[in-house]
Amino acid sequence: MRLISHVAVVAYCILSFAMAPLGWKGNCHSGCLPLLMTPIMLLVGLVFSNFNAPAMESQGHIAGGLPLHSSGQSPCFWVQALAM
Repeated sequence: MRLISHVAVVAYCILSFAMAPLGWKGNCHSGCLPLLMTPIMLLVGLVFSNFNAPAMESQGHIAGGLPLHSSGQSPCFWVQALAM
């Protein structure tokens, strides 16, 4: 995931810097814009979706855990219920 998102950021920057001089000079005609903007929008999707995935990796060990504080019951109730 990290490799995909980092490569996508680098490719996004390269395409954006390649498109910038064309926009400043006014040479980016109607055929040039879709050819450069299509891969840029694809890379934006890769960057944002894959930067969220590593942020959630570190929380995998608490997934499915039993939250004692949000249930309204005391921890002693759960200990007694599990002992039965």
